[in-house]
Amino acid sequence: MHTNGMTFPAGTKRLSVEDATMGSTCDIFKVTPDGPLWVEAVQGLSEAKERIASLAVTFPGEYFIYSRGQTIAATVAQEWADVV
Repeated sequence: MHTNGMTFPAGTKRLSVEDATMGSTCDIFKVTPDGPLWVEAVQGLSEAKERIASLAVTFPGEYFIYSRGQTIAATVAQEWADVV
């Protein structure tokens, strides 16, 4: 299998970001004029996305998700809330 110039052994399964972060702690932050504000930690990216959508209903704004030393998703929460 070839992915982005990298070669993997035959039969290697490519995981989605959700699968790769399942069981990992994801921190949710709200973007504020004073910088990021930590909101809470949840298990897995799917749970983090659901929580941001829920937060957007009560506390509209921009949020991002941080896991394993990298930002893995960023969005304006109201957009997710409208989809969910």
